[in-house]
Amino acid sequence: MTDLHFQPAHELAGRIAAKEISAVELLEHYLKRIEAHNPALNAIIWMDVDRARDAATSGRMPDEDVERWQRAKAGLTPQDKSYVAQMARGNTLSHRDWLVLNNERHAMRFRFAEFFRDWDILLTPAAASAAWPHDQAGERHERTITVNGHEVPTTDQLFWAGFSGVVYLPSTVGPAGILESGLPVGYQAIAAHLHDRTAIRFTECVEREIGGFVPPPGYD
Repeated sequence: MTDLHFQPAHELAGRIAAKEISAVELLEHYLKRIEAHNPALNAIIWMDVDRARDAATSGRMPDEDVERWQRAKAGLTPQDKSYVAQMARGNTLSHRDWLVLNNERHAMRFRFAEFFRDWDILLTPAAASAAWPHDQAGERHERTITVNGHEVPTTDQLFWAGFSGVVYLPSTVGPAGILESGLPVGYQAIAAHLHDRTAIRFTECVEREIGGFVPPPGYD
């Protein structure tokens, strides 16, 4: 991947700050080839990221917590696809079920390997929203935030990190601009397996041209 060459950095940073152009719209003018929605991604097998993540982290869980999740799973119906239900299934996943899930993971890895033969970078959101006020009430999966005028679980924010991490794809988050609230937002640049430097270099080039992270008022 070659370096990116844009307009002078201060001009682009000003246009993005003034919301005359988004970071993605800017990239569309300067990258060699870009597609907003690539058809190849539609064919990639999707696996249960929540169960895979919870199964991986359950090894650190105390025995009494595992027993609590086992009791919770016993009362589930197959139709229950809620986040808590997936946590119960993931935290108590049998080795046999994990092998099935891991096979799905490797199927996804092969499809992504095909995708990255033609593309250097996959751009996705880093999260569903900017930062939100700290909330330590109750369990994490019970807390909500407002996204586009709707209350959604805070745990939905884990999706985009899981999208790349579950199949061992390196990603780097870079600044994409400032919202009207004054909070910064970013994008996630995902590269092929073991191509960590490609993701890092991409975000370096973009940051060099459009400007880097600027702390919001009161946090500098």
